[in-house]
Order: sequence, then structure tokens, then C-alpha cells
Amino acid sequence: ERELQARADVFSLDALAWSLASAGRTAEAQATMTRALADGTEDGRLFLHAGVIAAAGDRRAEARKWLRKAEALRSTLLPSELDELTKHLTRLSTQEKSQS
Repeated sequence: ERELQARADVFSLDALAWSLASAGRTAEAQATMTRALADGTEDGRLFLHAGVIAAAGDRRAEARKWLRKAEALRSTLLPSELDELTKHLTRLSTQEKSQS
């Protein structure tokens, strides 16, 4: 949060949102991620984090949108992030099939 005060950029907002989500503060994480995405930066990691945070808040359609955008930029993600992306896309797909 102190870093954000000194350097209010997209990636600081993303880091804060990711930290808030990890702490279970999903609503705050979502609000912070919305701010991070507001300037339109195209970044696979931002989209992955946005998708995971949306999924944690049970916003499946939004999660799917961000995860698909992350998937389109998969070449920019680290192997561990690709694993996370695959896990969440699979989980959303499974949830959709069980509701059909």
C-alpha cells in the first residue's frame, strides 16, 4: 500500500489486488483490480489475476472473460502462471458443465 502511494501505476495496483485476494479480501481485491485494468493495459498477468479474483468472488462470466484474454497472451506468462490459468479455465468449464 505504501508503494502504491509512491508509485500509483498499473502494476502496483495489480500487486496490491493480488495480495488482497491472497488475504481473502476479495471485494477489496476486485475494486483494486478494476482500477488496475482501467487504463487498458494489455498484459497477460493482469488478465490472469483479474480472472482469478473474479472467480474468487463467484463472478464466473467476468472470470471467463479475463482468463480468455490471459490465454490469448499466454506466451507472456511464466510456466507457473500457465498452470494457474489452465487450472482456473478447467474449473470454470467443469462448473459450467455441471450446471447444464
